[in-house]
Amino acid sequence: MPPSVRILGRVPYSLDFQPEAAALLDELAELLRRPRDLVIDVPARHRDWEPAPGSDAEQDLAERIFPEDSNLGLLHLPRALCSLYARSGAEYLAGIASVLSSRDVFLSPGALARSAFENGVRGVLMLDPRTTARARSACAMLDEIASADKLRLTLKHLSGAADPFYVQTKTVLAELRASAEAAFSTVSWTGDAHKWRIEEEAYLRMNEAAESWSAWRAGYVTAGSSFTQAEGPRAGLFRGLPRSGICAS
Repeated sequence: MPPSVRILGRVPYSLDFQPEAAALLDELAELLRRPRDLVIDVPARHRDWEPAPGSDAEQDLAERIFPEDSNLGLLHLPRALCSLYARSGAEYLAGIASVLSSRDVFLSPGALARSAFENGVRGVLMLDPRTTARARSACAMLDEIASADKLRLTLKHLSGAADPFYVQTKTVLAELRASAEAAFSTVSWTGDAHKWRIEEEAYLRMNEAAESWSAWRAGYVTAGSSFTQAEGPRAGLFRGLPRSGICAS
């Protein structure tokens, strides 16, 4: 066996590359670490963030569309979740950088790239300009509830129904659902998470979210701005697909 191949048992898991290829991998690894630096550095430098005058954020946060005790929190929720998704996606990119640097490139980069893409798509679509502030808040709330339910199911399988952490997740899920029921006019918890509804908004599967994002971006690049379902140059992609990104009417 060539000395350039290191093995674990009889399975090669890492390769030594020619100098030029190795330099390219290191350069790519450095590039993939930068998003994590940014998502950590920017919030640290802007702790007293205020929305820019005339921005979508300023307009959204000026709305008074929910009960007074939850209005501001629900309007901030889409941007909070977008930030969390951006941080998660950046961590996956940094993970790709690590495996490229160590030359463990057989399978890991692809799996990490898919996770980075999913977090990026879901995060960006939290701020989908094709819909309303109320719909974006409904989508974000539904995302929170779906995430809480996934955690509940995971702990049930791992620890059992008697585990105190599982009991706590049931409580958190119930509280989130109660908050949604108090703030929005209609909700439904029938079926699995992808069938739940908050004011007709739905938690889309990843392939549907990616298709919606792709159609939105295609219109943005072509027209120089975002577009509505009716106006989009690839509006046909929306047939049978609800209009917003992660969630949809």
